[in-house]
Amino acid sequence: MTSKKRKKPHLQARRRRRRGILLYALIPIAVLLLVVGVWLLATPASSPGTSEGPQFPAWLLAMGPQTERSYTQAVAHRDELRYVPCYCGCGGLGHTAVVDCHIASVAGDGGITYERHSST
Repeated sequence: MTSKKRKKPHLQARRRRRRGILLYALIPIAVLLLVVGVWLLATPASSPGTSEGPQFPAWLLAMGPQTERSYTQAVAHRDELRYVPCYCGCGGLGHTAVVDCHIASVAGDGGITYERHSST
């Protein structure tokens, strides 16, 4: 019976050390994620070659700020979104990736023709 009582404080101390080590490992990771998140939110999305951001047509601006943010992100990340499969069932329209729901075409001079599909 005395041997069981001796093991408990030892096990409790070991658990406390493990928790402490885990906390010291998680704190830098949490700080790093916070910094990256703030940086991503603070970085304005803009078209290549322009500093004021993408120029949207009137119909898109009339859809509201949430739709505008969606299209802004699609323009800023169009190279990455080419690899994200379309999930809304618009394959019949010829869409193969999420970017196709936002951007119809990009001209040689960088001008973008927007697809209305994602605004509805």
